[in-house]
Amino acid sequence: MPAASEKGDFVSENESQFHFDCGRGLSMVLGIMVAGKTTLSELNPGQAARILAYVGGHEMHLRLMEMGLIPDTEVRCVRIAPMGDPLEVEVRGYMLSLRRAEASRIEVELL
Repeated sequence: MPAASEKGDFVSENESQFHFDCGRGLSMVLGIMVAGKTTLSELNPGQAARILAYVGGHEMHLRLMEMGLIPDTEVRCVRIAPMGDPLEVEVRGYMLSLRRAEASRIEVELL
């Protein structure tokens, strides 16, 4: 399918993602989980992964990218709170606590 220029239109696809133009130079990735890929919220303490893409709306993604969670960045799950929320991850040399809902929007590949 050819690239589109209108806001919200389909731009491209590959085997695991669909990209949509959100306007203002932003694009949104709707991920489809495939083997070897999971979300940040599914990691167990001690597991490491590489960020692949974001799933869902782009407002949250901008905030997460400002905190250093950008594609191709390695992260490690450090610990999970007793009730399962929040979880603490190590990213770029510092510890970051995320809500499980936020972490579930980050598609990762296990290392």
